Amino acid sequence: MRIAHVPYAQAGGRLKMLYDRIKGPDDNVDNVTLAHCLRPHSMEGHMAL
Repeated sequence: MRIAHVPYAQAGGRLKMLYDRIKGPDDNVDNVTLAHCLRPHSMEGHMAL
């Protein structure tokens, strides 16, 4: 099974803003964060923990 995600290069709006807060070198976003990308509000809650 594969989890759908939005890569950094294709992100926009609120998702892009969240990615910008946690991205690494070369705009790398870790897989755990990518798993949240379809529901940015849950990603924001995860980051708040």
